[in-house]
Amino acid sequence: MTAPTFPNVLVVGMHFRGAHAVAAVSSFLPPVELQLEREPQNPYDEFAIKVLYQGEHIGYVERGQAAFISPQIDAGQKYQCTVNDLMQKGKNLHPSCTIEPDYRPDPAEEDPASGVDEGLELPMDTEEYKPSAMTDHDPDPADDEGPLAPLPDA
Repeated sequence: MTAPTFPNVLVVGMHFRGAHAVAAVSSFLPPVELQLEREPQNPYDEFAIKVLYQGEHIGYVERGQAAFISPQIDAGQKYQCTVNDLMQKGKNLHPSCTIEPDYRPDPAEEDPASGVDEGLELPMDTEEYKPSAMTDHDPDPADDEGPLAPLPDA
């Protein structure tokens, strides 16, 4: 089953985060990537989703929309958040975002040194993959050219 995409999601509460959050949002030139972080222990909203820009907490996903998105995140779905537009509501400027499933590999879960997918298992328990079976078995005797002739002197 494909995870849902959430268009037109508003980020709110920047004025509670301080002047740095308001300034950051005011400087956005969409598209801008934001990070999402669930905050289930939030005393005001059990579905709270913290919004970060370059590691700084700038606001929250609007409460009504967070109620639909947070269960997906809690179930393990990763999302990417992209600012598409800035909306003026009263005296405040709010990022309007698309939150969509993030299927990119998580760099923290990869081991770049190995270059091997840890989830890949070869069927090494079968007879044809055992080293002794590979050295004792010639699949096509017709390909055997016999002993090699010595090289001529140069």
